[in-house]
Amino acid sequence: MGPELGEIYAALWQEVASIHSKWAEYVVIYGTKESRVALLNRAAPRFARLIQDTLWEDVVLHIARLTDPPKSMGKPNLSVQSLAAHVGHPETAATVQRLVARAIEQAEFCRDWRIATCIWR
Repeated sequence: MGPELGEIYAALWQEVASIHSKWAEYVVIYGTKESRVALLNRAAPRFARLIQDTLWEDVVLHIARLTDPPKSMGKPNLSVQSLAAHVGHPETAATVQRLVARAIEQAEFCRDWRIATCIWR
């Protein structure tokens, strides 16, 4: 893999694992049982909504950041878009580029959401 690609890959892996962990908690709390949400709403409705909104926002913004361009404002970003440039084998780099393009496409809603929330805040 090489040291530079290995470092980027390891950092991205940790970030994706973090997103996955947060999303798993979100699903357990808010997406599994209506009775659980009802209980939360009876016990502490404002707090339950605060946590729900915070987890959602954190996951969406995290995905947006990881699919952003590899550089912004002249500074490097930890982004899946930087992977293909560090892959030495041309066929593998092309495969990585296709997968990254798919990830960017599927994460478009995250960047749209980020823009929309910035406009209204």
